[in-house]
Amino acid sequence: MMIFVPLARADAERLRDAGPAGARDGVRGFAATASLVRAHGLGPKDEDEAAYTAQAYAMTAGLLAGVWPDGDRVVLAAEVADGSVTDEHSDLGEVRADGLGWSVVAAVFSDGPEPDPTARPAVIAAAAALAGTALEDAVDRPEVEQLLEQHDLLWHVPDERW
Repeated sequence: MMIFVPLARADAERLRDAGPAGARDGVRGFAATASLVRAHGLGPKDEDEAAYTAQAYAMTAGLLAGVWPDGDRVVLAAEVADGSVTDEHSDLGEVRADGLGWSVVAAVFSDGPEPDPTARPAVIAAAAALAGTALEDAVDRPEVEQLLEQHDLLWHVPDERW
């Protein structure tokens, strides 16, 4: 199952540098679960949209959790064995995963090594504006919509500079 996990850049780098011994258990992530697909009126042919929705929830959860105080967003996309994922049965696609190591990371989404100079201030401002907001309420806030529309995360293969 593909899961999306918001991490601080330093935590993502530590995971990468740790190799197989650095795999983590009990990691909170987001996935295109049956609950998410149903809640958003998506169908079997909407896999890409469901995955993008899960990634957007991961990004929003990272904002709310204060993962990026410097505005430097990183969301890992990891292909974790289905048996290692516990579906929380939420409309937001929340999951818990075991065995999150660099070997299962399929992609890294970030603002990039040289982000738009307005991206990090926008992330910091959005996080401040959303403080204390529940995830299910935050996803529809204009601050999140602005980040998704104007400062979309860039896709990187795991071994390139991100």
